[in-house]
Amino acid sequence: MVAAPLARLARRVPGSNISASPKNLFTPLTLAVTAAVQRLDFSLNPKVTFGKIAKAKPTVPQIVQNAMLFGVWCYSLWMITAALWFKLFIVSAYTAAVLVPFTSQLIWPATPVLTWVLLFFSARYIPTSSRPGIHVALLPALESVMYGANISDLQTRFTHPVLDVLAWLPYGVLHFTLPVVVALVLWVFGPRGSAQYWGKAFGWMNVLGVMTQIILPCAAPCKLTAVVCGLHY
Repeated sequence: MVAAPLARLARRVPGSNISASPKNLFTPLTLAVTAAVQRLDFSLNPKVTFGKIAKAKPTVPQIVQNAMLFGVWCYSLWMITAALWFKLFIVSAYTAAVLVPFTSQLIWPATPVLTWVLLFFSARYIPTSSRPGIHVALLPALESVMYGANISDLQTRFTHPVLDVLAWLPYGVLHFTLPVVVALVLWVFGPRGSAQYWGKAFGWMNVLGVMTQIILPCAAPCKLTAVVCGLHY
C-alpha cells in the first residue's frame, strides 16, 4: 500500500478506468493514515495502564530484557555527572509518559531506543582510568583474515568529492532520518505491532552496539567512531 499511489500513476494505460486524479491516487494513503489514527488510545487516565499491568503475564524473555534495560538506565544515570534534580526529572518524565495511555503507546515500545540514547549520552562520562584501550588494528586485521585484504584501506586510496557526498548522504542524513521514516511507514501500513517490534529491534541493536564500543573499542585509526560514541580519550 505504500507504493499504491505511484503504482496507480504508472498504470495509465489507454482504455483503463483508473483515474489519475490526486484524490484517487492518494485515497489508499489517506485511508491508511485514518485507520492508524483510529487505532490510537487517546485516554489520559493512568488507571487504564495500571489495569493492563495487573492483567499482564510477562514471559521470562520479557523479564530478562526489561531487567537489562533497567540495569542500563541505572548505570547511565549513575555515570552522568549532573545534578540530582536533572536525573530525577528524566526518571519522572519517563514514568509519567509510560503511565498515561496516550503517551505510553509511543514511549513504552520506544524504551529500547530511549535506553540507547541515554547510554550513548552517558558514555562520555566514563572515567579515563576505567576505559579499555582502543584496538585500532583489530578491524583491519579481521578484514585481512576474512576478505584477504584491508578493505578500509582500499576504499580510501581513491577520493573524489562525489564519493564524499555519496558517503555523507547515508551516514550524515539518512542514518538519522530513515529509522523514523520506517517506523511511521510500519505504523501506518504495517500489521498491528510491527512498529513496536521495529522499535525494540532498532533499540536493542544500538544498545548492544554502544556496549560493544564501551567494552571493546575498535575505532578506526582516525578514532572517528570513538569520538562519535563519546569514548575519546
